[in-house]
Amino acid sequence: MNPTHNQGPISPASLDQIAGRIARGLGFPERLLMTWRPRICPFHRLIEHVPQGSRVLDIGCGNGLWLFLLAELKRLREGIGVDTCSGKIHVAEGLRGKRDHLRFCAVNPDDPWPANPVDCVTMIDVIHHVPPQRHRAFVQTAAKTDATRILIKDIDPAGRFKSAANTLHDLVLSRQRPRYCRPEDLCTWLGESGFKVRLRQRCDMLWYSHFLIVADRI
Repeated sequence: MNPTHNQGPISPASLDQIAGRIARGLGFPERLLMTWRPRICPFHRLIEHVPQGSRVLDIGCGNGLWLFLLAELKRLREGIGVDTCSGKIHVAEGLRGKRDHLRFCAVNPDDPWPANPVDCVTMIDVIHHVPPQRHRAFVQTAAKTDATRILIKDIDPAGRFKSAANTLHDLVLSRQRPRYCRPEDLCTWLGESGFKVRLRQRCDMLWYSHFLIVADRI
């Protein structure tokens, strides 16, 4: 699959305007966090690698912002978001409105993922919330879907000071201590699972050390 990008350049500023419209019905703290997230998370880079008309399964979807952005940019045929936090799923469902091609569901950590046909599995800042002993199995589970593309965005532990900033962020906002995974390990596990890594890059924003991996099924 090749990325199709008909909207012209997408910037963090344009995405936070979209996020602000989506979050309009939320309380102030939630609205602020959702509106400003495109300024610290490289969604503008990720969007380039979601082919037009994709069916996307987003693992660890939180309040659904990623799928909402893709839907507003007309890149989705269908989007399914899953998360272990039922409260976040409740928020996502409340924001969904008339976007009937989106669906959100709460799952337990050991529950199977939805079996709907998908083209692309995305995992944005979810790996570092998975126990380290389960990192490899988590990637293998993604590979067992029928997706032809897997997109992973997470925090690079090689950026020691910037990853420390994210650790503080997670401790304050999610009350969880992140367990980072090296991007080279993820690339190895993707290769073992029948995928070829076509892109691996650092894409830092502000004080956060992001990495992006795009892998296609061989």
